[in-house]
Amino acid sequence: VPAGHRFGADVALLGYTVEPAQPQPGELVTVTLYWQGERPLAQNATVFVHALNDSGEMVAQSDSQPVRGTYPLTIWPPGAIIADAHQFNWPADGRLAQLAVGLYDPSTLARWPVTNPDNTPNPDGQAVLPAARPSADG
Repeated sequence: VPAGHRFGADVALLGYTVEPAQPQPGELVTVTLYWQGERPLAQNATVFVHALNDSGEMVAQSDSQPVRGTYPLTIWPPGAIIADAHQFNWPADGRLAQLAVGLYDPSTLARWPVTNPDNTPNPDGQAVLPAARPSADG
């Protein structure tokens, strides 16, 4: 699914996948984020993926350095697309409306600024994405 958000001046979230595409309650899901650093990056960050219910409450999360702690931002080759998988259990009640994705400084916990695809800043420091695609019949 295309995303188009920018984090700081030099990192783009190109898109993401949610597998399985139609998760069942309690099922382990994998959200893979597709990042691109546009220049050599001087600062590392922790990635967060928050699963939000339809009331905006966080019901699951995954926080880690990119690629399960094996590929920090400072070694990303400029222009390379980085696949970064995060896992959590789908909420037991099955209700999950959105994913909130972002980067933060691991020492200060300050979130990186986010620019939405329409070039507006996101004041919450997160990209808000649909959690699942609608089914073919609805």
